[in-house]
Amino acid sequence: REPSPYKVAFSHELTRSLKKKSFWVMEEQSGPAGGEFVSSTPHPGEIRLWTYQAIGNGAEGVLYFRWRTCLIGQEEYWHGILDHNGNVNRRYEEILKVGKELTKLDFLKKRAPVDTKVGILYSYDIDWAFQIQPHNQKLNYQEHLLKFYRPLWRKGLRVDILDMEENLSGYRLIIAPNLFLLKEETCKKLVKYVEGGGYLLLTFRSGVKNWNNVVTEKTLPGALSELAGIEVEEYSSLPSDEESKVEIVEEEIGNKTYSCSAWCDVIRPKKAKPFGFYAHGYFKGKPALTINRYNTGYVLYIGTIMEDKFYYDLLTWLLARTKISSSLELPEEVELIRRPTEKGDVLFFLNHGEKEKRVKLNQEYKDLLSGKTYREFIDLKEKEVACLVERS
Repeated sequence: REPSPYKVAFSHELTRSLKKKSFWVMEEQSGPAGGEFVSSTPHPGEIRLWTYQAIGNGAEGVLYFRWRTCLIGQEEYWHGILDHNGNVNRRYEEILKVGKELTKLDFLKKRAPVDTKVGILYSYDIDWAFQIQPHNQKLNYQEHLLKFYRPLWRKGLRVDILDMEENLSGYRLIIAPNLFLLKEETCKKLVKYVEGGGYLLLTFRSGVKNWNNVVTEKTLPGALSELAGIEVEEYSSLPSDEESKVEIVEEEIGNKTYSCSAWCDVIRPKKAKPFGFYAHGYFKGKPALTINRYNTGYVLYIGTIMEDKFYYDLLTWLLARTKISSSLELPEEVELIRRPTEKGDVLFFLNHGEKEKRVKLNQEYKDLLSGKTYREFIDLKEKEVACLVERS
């Protein structure tokens, strides 16, 4: 079975961002997988769902693994489209349906650039550094990064996954979690970006080491301290069974209390304004979250790992401040992928859930797959797909 659909979406966006063009999925799952243990079989509609998720995110080729399940060897239970007996089955019929449908989407072969306003900085080097020194059992670099990505995915926004060498101009919001290893050039680039009016989001364990894994002698967040307008007085790694609380005092987010865990930076504001305070432990009343006006831009600093709801509320607030519109309200488990084409945007709606979901629409659309027209809403059955274009 597929992992969380937003994790798959992130992998597609990462591949597109690395290549700067369309990509191929070389081994799309087409049956139960297994070596020593065997996974559950894809549910009816899931192979089709996964295929359109890849195409919506920029895939120009999807190759199913495999045609027929092999009879011997290490992967004799890593099933293909056909089982060991080679007979036609429902998975074959589902893929046959996809093949026929794709003739209606032939125009997607011509690529069009994706217009993104949000970028997330991601580094394999930092990932490897945290694998060697994870700091805390609850701290995982990729999982922490996904906490910021998931709210954007839920809102149907496309995101560029950027390496440290990328040009940041043109983005309204840059999210840079755990910049554990930091190059001087990257720091200068971030300063220039914020000076130009950009919004930058930083987190704990940033500016800790240089790119050669040598710890800085500067007070954390090291070379980013002036940009963030803070210093870290001290930090604490929380036991795996311990949680703290953070009280938010920013009215636009709402005066709420969220749980936090794993890590706590105790922040000393220099120029930054705190908008969240710890409500537990010896650091009760100390800032946990800050925002700093730097030239014409802003820098936010998140000193801990918050519960999931906080990230949705935070990103909702930041998207409003940066005037990035998500345009459509999506129910839980429904994914929207907006793929630009020479004929205009194609909106891929994917229902990853087990129940029918209703999506409210903002104008009249035509479904390229069914030929139906939808005005106020569209009902998506479980594991259903729709490819909508504006009705001309």
